[in-house]
Amino acid sequence: MEKNEWDVPVNALHPKAHHTGREIIIHNPTSATPLANWSLQDSISIATPGGAVPEQINNVVLTPWLDAPVTRAGWEHLSTQSASFDEPDFIVPHGLKPAAGAVIVELDSRVWLAHPTNQFAGYSATFPKGTIDEGYSYRATAIKECFEETGLQVRIIGWLGDFVRSASYTRYYLAERTGGSPADMGWESQAVSLTPTPLLKTVATSPMDQPILDQLSQYLRLKNHGV
Repeated sequence: MEKNEWDVPVNALHPKAHHTGREIIIHNPTSATPLANWSLQDSISIATPGGAVPEQINNVVLTPWLDAPVTRAGWEHLSTQSASFDEPDFIVPHGLKPAAGAVIVELDSRVWLAHPTNQFAGYSATFPKGTIDEGYSYRATAIKECFEETGLQVRIIGWLGDFVRSASYTRYYLAERTGGSPADMGWESQAVSLTPTPLLKTVATSPMDQPILDQLSQYLRLKNHGV
């Protein structure tokens, strides 16, 4: 790994290649936090590709999801294991692509964020999401994108809202982590962080994410009050 004159790492090879097989260079790699951070609910914890992570968080292990689906049918099967809840019709405004993603909330209310490789599209950190491929449901897309961008296996537990993004209209679900490891993130992410809710706006700083954060704050207030 190269370092600049301040001894800060620059230019690292992502361990996961692009889906075309092309190597991905991270120009300014993110630094991982010490393992001790992960047990501190008021601190931001950061995992890097292939890096060290704790054995478990909230009694759910952090190990690579080795049998993740590789077909549309596999992802759709997982989507049928979502919690039972209603969601409104998804009406996409003209000129925007339909997309789906999820906000992954831990039992202790910390939230997982993906840090796009080389700050793609101007995001330093954001919530996993992706456009809807032909034949995929919204829920299957969200589960698939969570795995590809964070390395985590999730279960959809509710509908958070529909939001205008820079080039898409995205349905975001609420999700709980059931397995996987952030160190197993795909090439689209150069880091994954577990962030206390009071610090989310200091990490997910894009104006596009603020409506999602506001809706999430409302959900967490209700959750914490047992509503």
